[in-house]
Amino acid sequence: YRSDLFIGAKDKGCSGLNGSIITDFYADSDKRVWIADYPNGVTLYSRNYRSYNWIRMDGNAVFQADNKVNAIMTDHDNDLWFATDNGISLFSVSTGKWRTFSDTARNFAGRNIFNTVCEVSPGIVWAGGYGPDILLIDKRDLSEKYVSLPENNNGKICPDRYVRHIVKDRQNNIWLGGYHNVVCHNPRTGSNRYYRGVKSVTCLLEKDDGQTMWVGTKLGLFLLDKRSGRYSKLKLLSESCHINTLNTDSEGTCISAPTVRDYWCIMTDIKRYIIIPHQTVP
Repeated sequence: YRSDLFIGAKDKGCSGLNGSIITDFYADSDKRVWIADYPNGVTLYSRNYRSYNWIRMDGNAVFQADNKVNAIMTDHDNDLWFATDNGISLFSVSTGKWRTFSDTARNFAGRNIFNTVCEVSPGIVWAGGYGPDILLIDKRDLSEKYVSLPENNNGKICPDRYVRHIVKDRQNNIWLGGYHNVVCHNPRTGSNRYYRGVKSVTCLLEKDDGQTMWVGTKLGLFLLDKRSGRYSKLKLLSESCHINTLNTDSEGTCISAPTVRDYWCIMTDIKRYIIIPHQTVP
């Protein structure tokens, strides 16, 4: 395996990122890369141009969200959604216009900070942050409302401290990861299954087999069997205990771990992985 620097922080007068923390990124159909350049907005990169387009969120009369972007998502219309430290913002690629969803009346104790955003069905978006509620946005009429985390099958509400990640699997089930819980919501039946056994979830990702979920936490990486509900912890290096992001390609699963020695870990299968030092990683 070989890695080359794709884009890095600005130094020595070179163009690049305005910070060194990348919380998320997205590559669009025009081969442009939208990079959440925390805490300095979004950097838009294209190989067709030598410089980068830096998109700041503040100072815009229409877009009143925060420069601290935590997640980027594209919907079925190819429009872009940004989860920030001060609400959710929608960017229309076709019109170039912004729309912000933010309930300032509830902005207390970090309730307006959002970690994740996911389109659970065409035009319906869920967003989660620091609090037990989910912000439900209907793109069709631009309405928004807060809903409580789903109850379990026994009718008991299990509130969480935060919602760190929301993803949809191949069966269109919606997965939520928080401090206490991993929850699978079936939108067809309205039922919910709670998977106990891990805490401090940071990211979720369905494995290629469709029967297993990668579960990244602050305490390591786990594999969750959907049917049995059993967790298996993967034995990585001690420095890789905090899993920050999970992503897949045709080769395997890529894990980014923000430790004292930042690196990327390429998982080729459950038992093999390759460590790449942070000096050689974008």
